[in-house]
Amino acid sequence: GIVEFGLIEDNPDQIGTDQIGTDQIGAAQIGPEHTGPGQVDFSQNGPAQIGVRELNPQQVGTGEVNALQVLPNGCGSFIHHPHQSAVHGRMNSTPSTTTKKETISIQLLGPPLVEWQGSTLRIARRSVRALLFYLAAFEGPVSRGQLCFLFWPDIPEAHARRNLTRLLTHLRMALPDPALLLTSGDLVSLAPERYLCDVHAFQQLLADPSPGRGLLEQALQHYRGPFLSGFYLADSAEFESWITQKRSELEIAYLRALDRLIDSCTADHEFEPAIQAARRYLETDDLAEEIHRKLISLYGQQGERAKALHQHEQCLAVLERELGTDPLPETTAIYQAVLHGQSLAAQGTTLPPTPPPLGSPPPPDISPGGRAPNLSILV
Repeated sequence: GIVEFGLIEDNPDQIGTDQIGTDQIGAAQIGPEHTGPGQVDFSQNGPAQIGVRELNPQQVGTGEVNALQVLPNGCGSFIHHPHQSAVHGRMNSTPSTTTKKETISIQLLGPPLVEWQGSTLRIARRSVRALLFYLAAFEGPVSRGQLCFLFWPDIPEAHARRNLTRLLTHLRMALPDPALLLTSGDLVSLAPERYLCDVHAFQQLLADPSPGRGLLEQALQHYRGPFLSGFYLADSAEFESWITQKRSELEIAYLRALDRLIDSCTADHEFEPAIQAARRYLETDDLAEEIHRKLISLYGQQGERAKALHQHEQCLAVLERELGTDPLPETTAIYQAVLHGQSLAAQGTTLPPTPPPLGSPPPPDISPGGRAPNLSILV
């Protein structure tokens, strides 16, 4: 079979030696009382003998033993060959199998959560967690210079690089498998096939310019809350700036996905999931008057007049409190239609605004809350 154990390292940040003899471990017997470099304790099976292994540059701190013989009396020997292992003496070999390597789960949408083999992985040092989160969110190799600027922008580069070397050592020690962290020259990354990150899953599902309802619902399941909610690194302004920018970027994508889901469900006459999506949107941005308007209309189309009128009152209150403005004419028109029991178009939740005349100036910029700014309050 295949046995892995620490033998080799070519990376100066890692520990070990490059070769033992001529890439060959002889017929050393391993038993309960024998431990040391290149040896494994098979105390339950009696003395064992280990053949040779081939160097694998992608493994960190491990080598592969390509022949293993467990003998009751410890007799026999192994001879290395690039394509086979010959055994002299008594032999009881097992077929070679490929072991599937475990992946680490890193969830960054909402309060950060790291899991390994179904259990929470706790990392004590905040700076080590920050480095792990950045590498997980970045998706790809990051230069050491970029990491130094992120964590220590105000100190000399040589000092920052020494700090980074120590931080990488702490991260490697904190991970359940050192091979999860890759370093190659000036580049640092997580092993891409060994970790899962909700940020990447969320963004990939929304990469389609016109995602269907199924993709939207899958993507929204990953969004547990704002990016790295509750996590901060007080002594690093650059890291905090990165969190703020990334959080805003992902929140915009989240709100757009919710808006598309509202429209998709409404078009399918499935008003209840559309209502749930609209309410979820307003939990993040309660100044989005267009979403208030859609929600009023959805309640009206379901015949829930009291809820529609209550939603209008909530819209009025938040606009007055936060912006000191009245609702737009489109919102008032929807409210009046529900108030007087008028039918609303089943294919849309808002009344179309009157198009501006040709040659008129473009409309003012729209604020994040979905409204044009009230310039009168700024004078």
